[in-house]
Amino acid sequence: MKINGKKLLIDSNILIYSVDSLSPKYDVSVSFMKASADKLCFPVIAHQNILETVRVLTHKKYNNPLTKDEVFIFTKSLEKFCEVISPNRETWEIMKALLGKYKVISNRIFDCYLVATMLSNDIKIIATDNVKDLEIFEEIKVYNPYNLSS
Repeated sequence: MKINGKKLLIDSNILIYSVDSLSPKYDVSVSFMKASADKLCFPVIAHQNILETVRVLTHKKYNNPLTKDEVFIFTKSLEKFCEVISPNRETWEIMKALLGKYKVISNRIFDCYLVATMLSNDIKIIATDNVKDLEIFEEIKVYNPYNLSS
């Protein structure tokens, strides 16, 4: 999939892997983040991605939890090279339509809300390692930087 020059939402899992030097996905994540910052694409994150990332990185079950100060330094650095988007007036209407179309329930509602936030901000591509849960949404394209055939 060609992503050069396009707006691309970077999902929380990539953000988390880019901090976790023990992750087998760390090197690819860091390379992808650097390439995005160097204008491979126009990197975007949603408020939801920031919140999910903070939750995971500060959780006591995370293998090496960050302090509040460390995680805020990281999120501040994200804000410097990514456009940060938020839900808007259209998001809820798009969300309702997606919920009906795809019969989304339970924890998948948050993926649906992220897609609705993307669409209401005119973002059509997401970079994620969570292909399985997001590929059902025909309205977006899913790019997995860990899969060389993407």
